Amino acid sequence: MGFCYIFDIMLRIRVELAWFLTLFLLGSYAAAQAPPVKAPDPEKAALIEELIVALKVEQQQQQIMQTVQTSMMTQMNSLLTPVGGVRARDEEKKREAQADLQEFQHRLFALMAAHMSWQTMKPVYVEMYDATFTIDELRPLLAFFKSPAGQAFVDKTPVLMANTMKRMQRVVADMMPDIQKLNAEFMQQMKQKYADKN
Repeated sequence: MGFCYIFDIMLRIRVELAWFLTLFLLGSYAAAQAPPVKAPDPEKAALIEELIVALKVEQQQQQIMQTVQTSMMTQMNSLLTPVGGVRARDEEKKREAQADLQEFQHRLFALMAAHMSWQTMKPVYVEMYDATFTIDELRPLLAFFKSPAGQAFVDKTPVLMANTMKRMQRVVADMMPDIQKLNAEFMQQMKQKYADKN
């Protein structure tokens, strides 16, 4: 397996984490550049607090974080199994790489937990709802989401989103042949247009 294999694993892990790190850094930069926002008046703040509870935002954030961590862990661990299996003499190197990867996962997830805890994120949600909704809009929203129908909507939203993603995957799959054809035609046009004709 050797150094080259380990280096390849780490390179691929960096690619898998690129989306998260980019969003994390951009979010941190935006937060640092944003001017301080004044707190909403007490009546509006109370409505926002109730709405956040009714929407079960804290529980949903915890579920999302758990899903992200599980997905990232699965993807990282899959990188340690090369195509064609591992030779017996490479088992020790594989175990070392797994230990290193596990330690990296612990540090990464601790970093995520520290920066995206509910204590950190709750003021962000309060700020967003304050900036987005007026107090007259918050009252009927709160009434709806505290109702049985509103709670059903909240509880079933994750299922709705999962079903939406499944349908979108089908749409994309159906579209792929046309995309590939369009791409091939474009590449052929570029080749003909810019190929060296000397």
